[in-house]
Amino acid sequence: MTFANFVVIDVETTGFGKTDRIIELSAITLDATTGGIIDEFDTLINPLRDISNSNIHGINASMVASAPTFEEIAIAFGNIVQGNVMVAHNISFDSKMISAEYQRLNVDFDSGLGQCTLKLTGAKLAEACERHGIVLSNAHRSMSDARATAQLFNLFRESTHDLTPVNISGLVGTWNPRTYRREHANSGDLSSTVRNRRRLYFPSSVEIEVAYLDVLDHFFEDSKLSEIEIIQLKELSLELGLDALRVNQLHYNYLLSLHSAAMRDGIISDHEFWLMNQIASSLDIENFEIPAAPAQSFNREVALGSRVCFTGEARIATREYPRHLLETMAAIAGFQPVSSVTKKGCDVLVSADATSMSGKAKKARDFEIPILSIQDFLELPEIASQSSGPLQPPDWFIGK
Repeated sequence: MTFANFVVIDVETTGFGKTDRIIELSAITLDATTGGIIDEFDTLINPLRDISNSNIHGINASMVASAPTFEEIAIAFGNIVQGNVMVAHNISFDSKMISAEYQRLNVDFDSGLGQCTLKLTGAKLAEACERHGIVLSNAHRSMSDARATAQLFNLFRESTHDLTPVNISGLVGTWNPRTYRREHANSGDLSSTVRNRRRLYFPSSVEIEVAYLDVLDHFFEDSKLSEIEIIQLKELSLELGLDALRVNQLHYNYLLSLHSAAMRDGIISDHEFWLMNQIASSLDIENFEIPAAPAQSFNREVALGSRVCFTGEARIATREYPRHLLETMAAIAGFQPVSSVTKKGCDVLVSADATSMSGKAKKARDFEIPILSIQDFLELPEIASQSSGPLQPPDWFIGK
């Protein structure tokens, strides 16, 4: 069977089980003849659930809150791998996780017979890179691992044979060009604007309209349009053949998509509210109704005796805070730990991150139950008084 090119894949996940999800996905397309890089694809993915193993991959709920879901990037990624041969370091794991994501969408993903650099080298990625003189920086970041894997693969590329390409069937929908890279999630206050914008996906599948919206989205990196950018947008619309009515509709739908993305976690934050007002003003949109901000808030006070449910765990100031420790600290402080979120049986949900998309967090928002981050929970006076230092477990727990 013939194929076009090679695609080197790497994923970071919430874990290794059947219910675990992909949280970062990178793909590097290599020319089948030369091994040169043709294209790169890299994005964080919102798994719509809690994230574990953050101490390994460095990804937490806040980082993926603005990222697309797998469903939103499924077509874009599918177009990259379709008809090409997959390459990965431990390909059975990567292909299994990708296949599971597509199965959730009722899509058949046949990974074909790809090439595994783990099998070729017989060593873990870091060791294989060291052995062959390849620099591996930022290990457990999917793009860094994929680039290192691509270099390893090129050392053995001439010896590959009997490979078959990826084949995907049953995948339908609108192509979404949005990605959300770690640079956006990890940068400082200035990129909080970018972080919220990156949740949206373009409200059009028409190529010329997507091209216009992509430029518009780029111009909003600083949350406003300059006079030069306004002129350039007008010139672009003429070049693409978009009349004024369609441009106005695209502007309105762009803002509507941003609003829908902001509502994904059930909360319109102060920043999201401000951002939408800024964009509406820049686009001269006057009839867009933006909900009051914030939609939900927490006063950082928890009454003694409150029923508190915990989800997820955190690593703060080099200390691990598993659920059993948090529940013990809550009970000592005078709170009542509960195992589930119910309308009448839970007063507060404490999550690894207040923006968590876990099932418990979704229920809490449905029932209008306040959500507190683990870090904020540890700073409650009743909890902080137990600690041996700022955000530290009590002495009696250390080492247990």
